[in-house]
Order: sequence, then structure tokens, then C-alpha cells
Amino acid sequence: MIDEFQDTSTVQWKNFKVLLLETMSRKGMNMIVGDVKQSIYRWRAGDWRLLNNIEEQFNPQMVTEKSLKTNYRSQRNIIAFNNTFFQKATQQLYAQLQELDEKQAQQVERAYQDVVQEIPAHKEALGMVEVTLFPKSEDYEVQTLASVVDKVDTLLQMGVQEKDIAILVRKNDTIQTIGDYFLQHRPDIHLVSNEAFHLSASQAVNIIIQALSVLDNPDDILAKASLSKSYQVYIQGATFEAFNAMLQETALDELLPQAFITQKEQILGLPISEMVETIYRIFELQNHQRTRCLYLRFLRQAQRIYARQHCRHPQLPATVGEQLIQSVDSK
Repeated sequence: MIDEFQDTSTVQWKNFKVLLLETMSRKGMNMIVGDVKQSIYRWRAGDWRLLNNIEEQFNPQMVTEKSLKTNYRSQRNIIAFNNTFFQKATQQLYAQLQELDEKQAQQVERAYQDVVQEIPAHKEALGMVEVTLFPKSEDYEVQTLASVVDKVDTLLQMGVQEKDIAILVRKNDTIQTIGDYFLQHRPDIHLVSNEAFHLSASQAVNIIIQALSVLDNPDDILAKASLSKSYQVYIQGATFEAFNAMLQETALDELLPQAFITQKEQILGLPISEMVETIYRIFELQNHQRTRCLYLRFLRQAQRIYARQHCRHPQLPATVGEQLIQSVDSK
């Protein structure tokens, strides 16, 4: 059986087809499972036309096609919305393609011919779909993030548990953006994701790395600005707009904890593990308990690197900060 066949590429199919023909020549049975409509995601260079025209790949007498028309998984209102939406979308797409490429239009029409799903009679009228379109503007991202927080708040007020709420995104980078926004505006809501367990997803770890970069190269204005932003926004609670205003009127050193500026030489003289702990304390990262677990993982990593380097050199090398950053980035 080949599952998720819509994600099969042309190169993969050339290999699979030989195997299928071999088993069919011995009267063996093969099963191909897939959904042409899902191949819009183009995972692994999948070619949707392979499944759409699968009967052309074999002797028609050796192929039986069966479409699963009933949706048992989704709620009634979800299925009804999908049926209406995709019928309209398919009609519009077909009309547009027909003017450009008749053959391509027919392929699309065939791919979506079974788009309407049947609803089991016992399903109640449950489920909800809400679509919000924001105009493309400078504050598009802020509007979107605020809308997500509002929707989560509404669900919580309705009695929905946090563990039953999911936020789906197109790109992994967006997870960090959403996490940062919730941390700033709704720190009481706990977000969990695979990305959240990476060291690089912890604001505490990122601030420590940025601080090490500034200590290693105090003339790097960009590194100091990044550190200032992280401290003011994520620790002090300033908004992004307020921080941008501060940049226009305040020196970067004044946007950082004064102990970090005045004790720079003392911090540089510490072993790497104590250096990390001192930065953790100066930047008041201990007040953010959600970051403590990842911070402890980071500290152990710092201690291992220091121990490895210290065994080879009597003095801690100046590049240890860079090695620590590379090590964390690779985790």
C-alpha cells in the first residue's frame, strides 16, 4: 500500500511503478491511497497529475477506483462550509483556466469532481468556521496577532480548555512570532509546540546569547540594539512602538541594565558558567519562570563547553561565546 500518494514525485513514481507492475504480474493486490486536492501543498515535489490520471498508468481492467464520499471525522457545519466554499472556488478556478488552457482546466475539474462530501445523518449541527481578511498594511501582522489573542480569549471565556485550542501556521518562524506576542500581552496563557522546546525558542536564552555577543564585541551596534530590544520588550514590558520611540531619544547603553554596563570587565573575567548566571541575574530573567527549564539546559551546555575548552587551554578562549552560540543554534 502507498499512502499519501498525492505527495509522490515523478522520480519516485518511476521506481514505484516498476514494483507495482511486478506484483500485479503475479496477481498480487496493491492499494494506492491519496487525495488529489491535498497536493496543493507540493510536499516533496509531489505531482498531483499522477493520482489524477492514475488509470492511464495501467491497464484499465486491472484498476478499480473508489472515492470515499462520506466525511466521518469533521463536524456537520465544517463539512457544509467546505462543500460550499470549494464548489464556488472550483467553479471560479475552472472559468479562469478555461480562458488560458483548456486541458489544464479539465484536469482541475476532474481533480475536484468529488469535492462535495456527504454528511452522516446522525451528526448534529456543531462546529464553526470564521474567516477574517485583513487589508495588507504596515500593521497587518499586529492586527493578525491581536485577532489570534482575542479569539483565544473568547474561547477561554466560553469554557474551552487551553489544551483543546490549536493555532495552525504555515511556517515555523511564525510560531516564535506568536509566542513572543502572547508572552508580551498574555503571559498567563501557556503555549506548547515542538519549537517551544528548542533552546533558541527561549527569550531568556536569546537574551543571554545576545549579551555574550555584546561582551565579545562591544562595538557591534546591531548586537547591542538587539539586546536592548529584547530586554525592554520582553523583560521590561515595553511595546514595540515604545521601544522604537526610545531608540530615537535614548542611548543604547541607557536601555540596558546599568550593572551590565558598569560591571563589564568583572563579567568578562568570570568562567563561562558564572558569566551566564550573572547575565541571568542582571537581566532579571529569574522573574520569568516559564524560561527556567530551557535556561538550565542552556547553562549545562555552557558548562560542558567550558570544561572541554578549559581542559585544553589554561585560559578560557575569547571565542567561547561564539562556540556557545553555534552549539545552541545547532540544538
